[in-house]
Amino acid sequence: MSIRPIKGILWWKPTQSEIAKQNSDYSSIFDDTFEERKESEEEAVNKYRVEGLIVYKVEVDIDELASWCWKENRPLNSYSRSILYP
Repeated sequence: MSIRPIKGILWWKPTQSEIAKQNSDYSSIFDDTFEERKESEEEAVNKYRVEGLIVYKVEVDIDELASWCWKENRPLNSYSRSILYP
């Protein structure tokens, strides 16, 4: 039996993608529109699956993430997100 690595892909809610972009310290990685972002994410999912990884789409709620970051005195970034959404 072989063990396949697992990869999580961030999946913003459509109504929250622009809010996430505006409030993130890594906003430069965002595509211009949600549709472009979704297409990029789908390409990443397909690429990882072709490479043999098990891929999970992890839907992130920006309100929950921002609230948690504020309470924990953390920046809104990928490191904080990985702690809240392991």
